[in-house]
Amino acid sequence: MEENLISKKELLALTGISYGALYRWKRKQLIPEDWFIKKSTFTGPETFFPREKILERIAKIQEMKEKLSLDDLAQTFSGAPLEIQTTPEELIREGFISKAVTGLSQFVPGQVLDFYGVLYLGICDRLLRDGTLNLSETGEILEQLLSDFKSFEPAPVLSVYRKMGVTFSILRDEKSGVKVDRGSNEIASLPTAEIWETIKTKWRIGQ
Repeated sequence: MEENLISKKELLALTGISYGALYRWKRKQLIPEDWFIKKSTFTGPETFFPREKILERIAKIQEMKEKLSLDDLAQTFSGAPLEIQTTPEELIREGFISKAVTGLSQFVPGQVLDFYGVLYLGICDRLLRDGTLNLSETGEILEQLLSDFKSFEPAPVLSVYRKMGVTFSILRDEKSGVKVDRGSNEIASLPTAEIWETIKTKWRIGQ
């Protein structure tokens, strides 16, 4: 399925930003180079962007640029993890995750979590909240995250499937497709980069 795109002209009109600001943010790497998609149109070459991603990113930049410098924003949107030390209880108290994750067999009260620990609990919490996975299934996915997540760069997409009552998950690059057995139904698809970015935003600007 072709990605939903928005033209540069429509983007500038819709968001109210200037041409100069858009390309300044590009130079500062607030907007990834590969989001600038060149296409031929009947009026000539034109630049397009992935609609949902660019609109969400510009909204975040506009919201945060009064609190952070462009360099700090670039660090927030980069793929590098932050230095974090927190506990599951603090994350629950702050509303970042729900108490549902305390039912996971791997849950350790008072455990000191780094960036990846926060990320994995955030992913599990997202899966549990939508009600499609039980604690046992989510715990198996957590084991996969612990084992394989760091081998991907940037953060992968997590796809979860079910076939004849058996649930299995796949980590994959965002741009790559995946083939699974006929009869397997996708029950969840989560771009983990969204949670990655949410964590970095939270720790950069606070609550």
